[in-house]
Amino acid sequence: MKYDLVVTGTVGAGSLAGGTIWQSIWHDIGYNVSGNMTGTPVSAGTRVIRPVVPGCTVDSASANQTIGLGSYQSAKTFTGIGATSPSKPVSVLLHNCNGAQISINLQPTSNVVSATNGTFALTSGGATGVAIQMLNAAGTAPFPLNQAVAMGAAGPPTAVADFTVGMMARYVQTAVAVTPGAANGALQFVMSYQ
Repeated sequence: MKYDLVVTGTVGAGSLAGGTIWQSIWHDIGYNVSGNMTGTPVSAGTRVIRPVVPGCTVDSASANQTIGLGSYQSAKTFTGIGATSPSKPVSVLLHNCNGAQISINLQPTSNVVSATNGTFALTSGGATGVAIQMLNAAGTAPFPLNQAVAMGAAGPPTAVADFTVGMMARYVQTAVAVTPGAANGALQFVMSYQ
């Protein structure tokens, strides 16, 4: 027989001492059949069960970073709605991951232009007609905003490993007219582990 431990609440770090972890007794009483069958206790014996709480530690340099997207001449770079600047790499380095399934949720501090297209507004008081767009690590598809996006597993549950969440960022033209100025934006990321 195979037995699974099922989580029914919050799992904390620690250990469970060995001993009987499950026992059942069956009683079969049916038409022309009667009898009892007693199940054998399933025991962890002297072994200790140690639940592993998935998680990682965010590298201090990744926790608060500034990504320079560059300076551009609007007439040359932003030639129409949808025009973009070159993409720049963005990464979040995680340490001490114990096989966790990692997800990241990007949450802009300014207005979201299009969550599906990974686009959010610049902070006010600077350039207009452009926004910032987040892309996947290859720069080939938008990185959605305000939702948890699965990034994969950080090694097997029995090992501790580092994991890098890679993305790209760029400016994208959102209006016919682009006016020059500071083109800053900010977002926070929320990591989740399973």
